[in-house]
Amino acid sequence: MAIIIPERPKLTRRDELEFEIAGIIEEAAKSVDAVSPVSLAGSILDLIEIETGMSLDGPPVSAG
Repeated sequence: MAIIIPERPKLTRRDELEFEIAGIIEEAAKSVDAVSPVSLAGSILDLIEIETGMSLDGPPVSAG
C-alpha cells in the first residue's frame, strides 16, 4: 500500500515577498526599541531594490 502525500501549493515570489515584508513589520512591532516609520520603509525599499536589482537612490521622478 502506498502512502499518498498531497502536494502543497507552490508559493509565488509575491507570496514569499509578502512573508518577508510581514516579517520585517512584525520584527519592528515587537522591537523593544522604537522603530521609526522611515526606518521601516527603508527596510522594505531595500528588499525591493534587492529583488528588482534596481537602485532607488536617483533623483525623484518629480525633479525631471
